Amino acid sequence: MAVRARSRSSWSWWAMAFVAFLALLGAAISLKTLSQSGFFSSLPQQPQIQVRALRPDAGAPEKPRFLPEPATPEPEERELSLNRPVQSDVAGNLAPGQVVTRQEAPKDWLKDRWQAAKGMSGVPLPGEHWLAIDLETSHRLSRVVLDFETAYAKAYVLETAALSGPWQPLVEVQRDFAGLKIQRSEHHVIHELKGPFFAERFVRARFTQLATQWGVSVYRFRIFGS
Repeated sequence: MAVRARSRSSWSWWAMAFVAFLALLGAAISLKTLSQSGFFSSLPQQPQIQVRALRPDAGAPEKPRFLPEPATPEPEERELSLNRPVQSDVAGNLAPGQVVTRQEAPKDWLKDRWQAAKGMSGVPLPGEHWLAIDLETSHRLSRVVLDFETAYAKAYVLETAALSGPWQPLVEVQRDFAGLKIQRSEHHVIHELKGPFFAERFVRARFTQLATQWGVSVYRFRIFGS
């Protein structure tokens, strides 16, 4: 009786193991079949979470942005010498020195120019001669124009001084001076000097060397700046 009982117990264990094996085998076959049929791919996908690296300065307060300051416009050029008082070292033989700051363009060959000469022959007065303009105050000069008659100076000095003096040179002009522009026309030799120059109240042209046999002669002495 004891032997039979052990036989039935052994058969029951093997039967249970065989049934479990069949169940596992069936489950494996079912999973493979579902995978091949695309069942799992049809299931709703979980949303993907995107991770973005933050900049080191992320979250920091934005730096203030300042607009560039507008460029300061250049002061408008004007003729500083226009109708200003003029002094000369000699009266000359034609018009007085005051003629060189007139607004009107020169028209009369004799009456519209100053000349450091004697008599109508234009013989030069000996020595150096000069014209000085009172600008009333100091200025930054952009250019200076000397409108000579054909009896011009080939060397001269532009000088400046305050009311109390003394005269200080701005520029010494020679025929080959790099900053000198020369224009010629009938009865005119025009010298234009480009600045900038800083001038005190008075500006003087002192003529040191003649270009011709006649005394130096000037239609207009024009000073421009701001």
